[in-house]
Amino acid sequence: MRTSSSSAPGDVVDGVDFGNREIAPPTGSVHGRKWLDRNRNGVQDPREPGLPGVVIYADLNNNGELSNHEPHAVTMADNPFTDFDESGLYWINGLEPGTHIIREVLRPGMVQTFPNPDEGGFHEVRVEPGAGVDGIDFGNRRFTIFGDLTLDWRVGLDDLQMVLAHFTYNVDVGDVGMGDATGPDGMPDGIVGSHDLMVVLANFMNEVDPVAATLDPWQGWTASSRSAGIGRSVLDVIADGDEGDYLGGLLVDRVL
Repeated sequence: MRTSSSSAPGDVVDGVDFGNREIAPPTGSVHGRKWLDRNRNGVQDPREPGLPGVVIYADLNNNGELSNHEPHAVTMADNPFTDFDESGLYWINGLEPGTHIIREVLRPGMVQTFPNPDEGGFHEVRVEPGAGVDGIDFGNRRFTIFGDLTLDWRVGLDDLQMVLAHFTYNVDVGDVGMGDATGPDGMPDGIVGSHDLMVVLANFMNEVDPVAATLDPWQGWTASSRSAGIGRSVLDVIADGDEGDYLGGLLVDRVL
């Protein structure tokens, strides 16, 4: 408290001032999970695990790239000493109140399935002072080769065992984690059967580099499988340069 001497009646006392400082509103936070979208449906299903080690960030300048000054977090790995699966979880703290664009740094060999990449592939989030926003999730699938059901960028014994273990099962359409890679019309049909087995056998022991897979989806494919006529691309299992081949009574070529 500042004191001053008394003044005589009628005097004017100057300099009796007051100072304030602005109190910034409390910051908010964003929380979510990054997961492996095995069946590519944009929804985290029960058997789809979280993905650790992925950077999620608030794109303050909305340029689609992580800058040094932008708030970010790395998705967690599971803690084996808890009864809860932490894999893929993240928290971005210290966000100023307002609208934020939340993005992920896409890792090599991965393709985003949620949020929809055709709609920008980001979340637009309103952060209120002192509040947290949950459920800001990201889904990815691995960009790999046909027959790679275990999503390790190679077709091998594990993929063959996957099909045989679930042979004739009805599964979620496109759930490669259960063996549904394809169907009679060349698209997943929700049934693990002969067409899935033939795709694995046709590509057995093939593999692809995960970084190059993002850039060239045809890596490891022969020239005959790249084109089979003007305006058509075909998976040429027999490698004879045309389409419509049968193997063991099954149509094994597929239009891509």
